[in-house]
Amino acid sequence: MLACCERRFAEFTEYVREAMAGQDDLVQALRELGRAYVRWGLERPEPYRILFMNPHPAGEELEDLPGMDGFFLLVAAVQGAMETGAMREADPILVAVGLWTVVHGITSLLVAMRSQDHPDHFPRPDTDALSDHQIDVQLRGLGA
Repeated sequence: MLACCERRFAEFTEYVREAMAGQDDLVQALRELGRAYVRWGLERPEPYRILFMNPHPAGEELEDLPGMDGFFLLVAAVQGAMETGAMREADPILVAVGLWTVVHGITSLLVAMRSQDHPDHFPRPDTDALSDHQIDVQLRGLGA
């Protein structure tokens, strides 16, 4: 099971890395990472649930947890944006966790809604529009 999860985490990390590739603007790279995160989860709801919506083993060092490469990719982009002045200085881990919370919340909500019977009148904005809006709100608040 662990080997399966490690392969999926590697796939996820490569997916978001490719989405960021070629972006000279680190804030835009963070937007692309966020969009890719949501897309990956919605395209693969069952692996997403297993990787991101289940408890992980306690007592391990942060670096030893499966899938941390993707998180450290996010932290590096945040640090880079701070270093270039595109984002105000703050604790990069705190900022990265905040950004992750936004895209994880969107993805988890939409994955959960797909698997349950919800009333037709529940508002369901376009996924890309919702992702872009929430990511932009967060990034504007972090602006230099």
